[in-house]
Amino acid sequence: MMNFSIHSLTLLSILIVFSSGYQSNSEKLKQKSASEFKSHLVSAIVNGFPSAPTPGRPFFVRLRILHFSFYCGGSIVDRGWVITAAHCVDGQHPSNVFVEVADFTDSESVKKHYRVRRWYIAEGFQKNTKHVNNIALLQLLDPIRESDSKVIPLCHQQRPIGTPLAACGLGTTQLLPYDFPQTLHEALFTQSMFEVSDGNPFSIEECRQDLVCGVSVMAEVGICYMDDGSPLFLINQTTNEAECVYGVSSFHGGSEGLQEMGCGGSSFFANVPYFYHWIARVIYDHWH
Repeated sequence: MMNFSIHSLTLLSILIVFSSGYQSNSEKLKQKSASEFKSHLVSAIVNGFPSAPTPGRPFFVRLRILHFSFYCGGSIVDRGWVITAAHCVDGQHPSNVFVEVADFTDSESVKKHYRVRRWYIAEGFQKNTKHVNNIALLQLLDPIRESDSKVIPLCHQQRPIGTPLAACGLGTTQLLPYDFPQTLHEALFTQSMFEVSDGNPFSIEECRQDLVCGVSVMAEVGICYMDDGSPLFLINQTTNEAECVYGVSSFHGGSEGLQEMGCGGSSFFANVPYFYHWIARVIYDHWH
């Protein structure tokens, strides 16, 4: 994720402003120039901020693929299951994919690896520029030990527009040269009813059912390269804890000043409540 780390503003204060007046204040925030924020922020999600060690994001995992330099994110939704984007594993073989577990808020945390038994991709998945049904469940060979990481529940209900959400990931944080962070970063979002084309702001369509169309709190903030598969989650405004996984990072669009990256504009996530019954059925049917 391209991001800015927060010094003078706390996550809690942003969330309070976010939830109490996002729709009325979002345009004012977006009208502020990036230079106004740089006095408070330093540049991973594009223009996000480092995830705090407490409460941390212990459900976050990184997917590694042998012989490839790219990686994806994922979320532990059961001891033996990880949810990610379908395009992260489509065309690969399970023996070449492993799940990396650690405290990703700490660059010195010991990484532990779990092998993948198989995966299940949502029916109707289309691998193109606007990935359709872009969600996959990975079944692990061995369950993840509770001491290694934590499970995050699945959000099973759609939330109202304006509900505070956050996304985290290990994607690049800046324009060329790419800069991939050593620790987890995150950014704040809400969802929009509409999908706006970054190339043509007058092209507005209703957000697809299989998507959460993300709107960031601040200008030029969004998911970016290698944030794919990482979680979008419902966040508790009091404790800053993630309550349930609401989406899976799918694809992104560019914005003025970040066109070469294709980042910092619209952010799109596979809609977990939309796929909830499919996810539950797959885990139930293939538990062993």
